[in-house]
Amino acid sequence: MRKIKIEIIILVILWITTIYSLINYEIGLNFKTGIVGLIISTSCIKIFPRFSSYFLMLLLLLSIVELITFSSTNFYILMFGVNFNILYSLFFAILIYKRRRMINEWISSDSTETVEHVNNRVLLFKKEFKNLPDKELENKRNNNVLVDDAKQAINELLKERKNH
Repeated sequence: MRKIKIEIIILVILWITTIYSLINYEIGLNFKTGIVGLIISTSCIKIFPRFSSYFLMLLLLLSIVELITFSSTNFYILMFGVNFNILYSLFFAILIYKRRRMINEWISSDSTETVEHVNNRVLLFKKEFKNLPDKELENKRNNNVLVDDAKQAINELLKERKNH
């Protein structure tokens, strides 16, 4: 099982500030959204740890510019005319740093799946076109109706036939 220690620490701190703020804070829509987000992230941490980590990152990102809030007491820095929450920015940076490998895997898996998907489609078109004569393949290739994967499959078939 993947370690989820940093997420638990951040969630505990966020819950402490949220509970403290419930006593002393007027509850607005941003605060309610933050509480719902914390409930979702906390309830998913053991069952779906990756989802919980991504969701917590999203919550922290939104809380940096106060689209959602967890606390009535916040420390800000003014940059580019926008207040940035220092505490949530720090939590976000720590979580990104600690989970950088997971984020890289997520980013690279999307591009790998896309390449595999394209290769599978090209193979499918190659199987479909393999019994057609060269002249018919060339006519199909010049047809603007075909998708790029089909054209690539035709090009590969014609190249293979020329080499053999």
